[in-house]
Amino acid sequence: MAALFTLLQNAVKVNFTGNGTPASATITNLSGTRGFFQGLPVFGPGVPQGAVIDSFDPVGLTVTLSAPLTAPSTAGAFSTGFLTTGRRVQFWTDVAAQPALFLRHTAAEDDYPGTVLQRTSIEAEIWIYAKNTDPNAPADTLLNNLITAVRTVLAADVMGNPVNLSGLARFCRIEGRSDYDPGDIDAQAKAVIPVKILLP
Repeated sequence: MAALFTLLQNAVKVNFTGNGTPASATITNLSGTRGFFQGLPVFGPGVPQGAVIDSFDPVGLTVTLSAPLTAPSTAGAFSTGFLTTGRRVQFWTDVAAQPALFLRHTAAEDDYPGTVLQRTSIEAEIWIYAKNTDPNAPADTLLNNLITAVRTVLAADVMGNPVNLSGLARFCRIEGRSDYDPGDIDAQAKAVIPVKILLP
């Protein structure tokens, strides 16, 4: 579970460099914008707590944040990621810093498929929260971007080899029904995604 939790946290982590000046919300001369999307939190020199990507230009290599920088940076080291993560799910009304990611271990199952050898599988749930405060934007845009990032890191590679958590499992994959609430009414989007891990 620890290996899966780390993998999920890194699903939306992008390391990049750029130049910024105080009182400006724009970071220029970016090393890249791959993995960026609107609403993704940014961390780094002078970035105020809770600042997220408001817009970005992959051609001009600039990104505009939701709040201005408070300190200068030249080729500063920035990164993106979830604002809140944990192995204990919290009620969304108690999670002010969003987007948030939680991982729950919900069950384990042992079976013996045609043999006396035991096979153990672990079931878990990924919980994702995202606040959409833009009334003119589709309610589920940010949530869908976060879900896509999580699904991408849990997808099999081009050869069909499943994610095995660095050899700790035979496979780790999304399996079963995922439940989404886009937050049409209260702007609070949330998703619960089931994961199954087969141990070696």
